[in-house]
Amino acid sequence: MTTTFYAHSNIFGVNQAELEIKPDPNVSGSDPFMQFHRPGVYAANFGLDSNNQFVFGGFSDGDKKYKFWTEKNFNPAQQKFGPNDQLVLEAQTDPGDNKSRLRLYRPNLVSDSYYADLLLERNLVGKNFAVTSGTTSQLRVNTDTGSGGASQWAVLSSMNVMEASSAHHCALYGQLNKKANASSWALCLEMRNHFGNTTTSAVAAEIGVNSNGLDDYNCVIGIDLVYNSGTPFFAGDNVVSAGLRIGPAYGTTNWYPGTENSDGVSQTTGRSILKRGVEIAGNVQTGIDLTRMVTTFSTEAIKLSSNQLLRWTDGSAFGFNGDGMFLNVAPGALRPGRPMPSSTQAGIVVNVGGLGPCLLPLIPLT
Repeated sequence: MTTTFYAHSNIFGVNQAELEIKPDPNVSGSDPFMQFHRPGVYAANFGLDSNNQFVFGGFSDGDKKYKFWTEKNFNPAQQKFGPNDQLVLEAQTDPGDNKSRLRLYRPNLVSDSYYADLLLERNLVGKNFAVTSGTTSQLRVNTDTGSGGASQWAVLSSMNVMEASSAHHCALYGQLNKKANASSWALCLEMRNHFGNTTTSAVAAEIGVNSNGLDDYNCVIGIDLVYNSGTPFFAGDNVVSAGLRIGPAYGTTNWYPGTENSDGVSQTTGRSILKRGVEIAGNVQTGIDLTRMVTTFSTEAIKLSSNQLLRWTDGSAFGFNGDGMFLNVAPGALRPGRPMPSSTQAGIVVNVGGLGPCLLPLIPLT
């Protein structure tokens, strides 16, 4: 049997359809819907939800309902959602019983202090993860550059701060909370130069600081390394071993032929050498400023071991050895004041090129 219902206007008509589904005014919370039923197989309801969105669900789906995404609640041109809409794509449970989730959403800002347009979640706590070796990634970007002269970025994050406020803005933020004894990095940047003796840039990390005008309040900073306790207001001394460490992979020494590197691969061709640990160039008012160290805690501004030197470009050097402090001065750089006196006199031994050792006496301050 076929029943025909006529509409007496176009889609913009009001009360012009012969078939109309309404909620029961005597049933609180009822929705207008139609029921579709394949007996013994599947049944679902289709209709208008209380938020005026078309959904289907219920019956065979229990208390679940699924929204239809259309141009009304999703603008394909702008890729934006409404203030409370959520799109959840959830992968099936794998043999390790972990859950991978890709969620694009804008939750209510009143109830959520943190919100995101793209959220990747994977909870592996207490799970037997199926992958037991190698490296897994929640978000992975693999890019091979193409031909042509255009610059290419694998990942680009850009933010424009348009209004003055007390808020904190961050174009790229990463936080790692270490709650178990496992090697952990909040950010790991690695550059591998496979080309060899290259004539073009090979940089692991570049921090560009560009500023207009003066900086009278010392607010423009290239790298701000902040150290604090892991838990706010944690009692006792909270120690960070090094603010900046420069050296081979942690836990290894400088590699020599026949030893192994951090990957367990035998080094047979030579050492890993760093030409300069720190290089400061350009218009710099103060190369290294240590005046704000808390001297009541420690007075060691610079610490050297035996036979380590402070060297000038003319060949002069200042350092320490088993006999004490010494100063090697290049020829013509310093005129000796007097011959070398007895070894009991306090002073600094100066080796002047071609003139032999002399002593600069230490004069007590009055």
